[in-house]
Amino acid sequence: MISIKNLFREGPGPSSQFSMHPYRVAKEFKDDCHDATTIKVTLYGQLITNSDSCFTAQALKSAISPFVARIEIDQESELPNSVIAAKFEAFGKKKTLIKEKLYYFNKLGEESELDDESIEKVTTDEMLQWTYNNGRSIWEYALLTDSSNLEEFISIKWNRMKKIVEKGLEIEGGLPGFEQQNRRASLFMSRSYKNRDFIQQISKTISYTLAVIEENASGKNIVAAPTAKSSGIIPGVLYSLMDVYKISEVRVVRGLITAGMIGKLLYKEILYGNLFSDISIATAMASGAATQIMGGTPNQVIAAASISLSNLDQDKEIETHSHLNYIELNALAASRALSNATWALLSDKNISKEIDYFYKITMEDNYLLI
Repeated sequence: MISIKNLFREGPGPSSQFSMHPYRVAKEFKDDCHDATTIKVTLYGQLITNSDSCFTAQALKSAISPFVARIEIDQESELPNSVIAAKFEAFGKKKTLIKEKLYYFNKLGEESELDDESIEKVTTDEMLQWTYNNGRSIWEYALLTDSSNLEEFISIKWNRMKKIVEKGLEIEGGLPGFEQQNRRASLFMSRSYKNRDFIQQISKTISYTLAVIEENASGKNIVAAPTAKSSGIIPGVLYSLMDVYKISEVRVVRGLITAGMIGKLLYKEILYGNLFSDISIATAMASGAATQIMGGTPNQVIAAASISLSNLDQDKEIETHSHLNYIELNALAASRALSNATWALLSDKNISKEIDYFYKITMEDNYLLI
């Protein structure tokens, strides 16, 4: 079973599998090769295809510095074109090979990192039954069943998210890879002050979300939530709640743990889905967290998440026809997460069909991905 920690990885954008995770692995590989002078990285499969648009070489060179980095491609390998893989080789002063290793990547990390037998396997039914029997919250169940030091880990990630929001609001100008599109977080934030009440909160939520996802698009360090290209939604929603309602840091961190628990239950959909399903799942995580923070019951938290997933089985069709880029989709999804949380909080007991739908999505037979 994966850990919630797998859903909040940190590293350079704009892509989890093409920049963030190769960067992390390169850094760890370098730290294990103290006697090396040069590290050669050979790219395979989709890592070759997407390396330019996702700043792969830039991320690898940054991680390997101050060692000399040699980035090469191998299109003749027997590895299938669909893989996302890289071979790292460390060489010493006399060009002798010190260490080599082949890594395979997906949206949540390097493949060998994701199967942690020490993490207790959980289901939606067991989680909700435990919260009902014990009068506890989802975040408490997460602390009981996930990896150690989870609350401290999430607190660190939340502090990092806040700094990214605040930094992103200050930067203006163009976005690499997006012709004729400038950063809009700062502009939208300025405009939000002209609005009032509910409209101001939505405006701020959109601005905070843009601040993060525009940093991601620029190849800056961000916290995936759960992936790099959906990383603006959760911090955008939580930062706006903290700003508008003066929510304490402790409650926000617990909300973020709840978001992580929702993402953990949906991890197969993250691994095998597309960009649009990633955004739907991030919306579910954010709406569930918001519901928790605003006093919702565990059932209402899952109902809010379920509402956010209502078009998950249509995401392949949406991917074909959408005219919006992922930056804009993050901003719109964040505002939708607040609406979904509001619906769940108002619905009280009339939410059984939403919970049933969430059960179906998280069934072991991978309901929506067959």
